[in-house]
Amino acid sequence: MAVERKMSRKFLEDAFAGESMAHMKYLIFAEQAEKEGFPNIAKLFRAISREEPLHSARKAGQNAREPPGRDRGGDI
Repeated sequence: MAVERKMSRKFLEDAFAGESMAHMKYLIFAEQAEKEGFPNIAKLFRAISREEPLHSARKAGQNAREPPGRDRGGDI
């Protein structure tokens, strides 16, 4: 039982880190799209980046809008 909890915690920590990195990645993509003259694509990347902290919050166990696993991506 302790091993399962330890692994679950590790998986959740890894998922949280991944969502945090995704947020920054999409902001960088938005900046690049803006520089290359694609403002609408930049807006899409910014919109996606705003969703990533919600995923992080769910994975961290906080209640953000919806319970875990119920977001559009079906993760967790």
